Amino acid sequence: MSAYQEAVPSTVLTAPKPQRPTMTLEEVVEYTGLCRATVYKWAASNRGGFPSQRSLGPRRSNGRSARSVWLRADIEAWLAAQFS
Repeated sequence: MSAYQEAVPSTVLTAPKPQRPTMTLEEVVEYTGLCRATVYKWAASNRGGFPSQRSLGPRRSNGRSARSVWLRADIEAWLAAQFS
């Protein structure tokens, strides 16, 4: 191990994790601080310009989509608008 590696913590040497362009419900909840029910309610009513979710994959037999995601750019833009 070099002197540089001993002096610098290992967290500095690791590359940042790349962000996906989409966010799951759990990620939206963590990022915004809203609860699950609020996210779904605001997305359905477009309250305050909150972004609606996008469906990934074909619909299931019960009519719901296989997976719903939000676009990271939409969530970040909405959050920025709340503080401007």
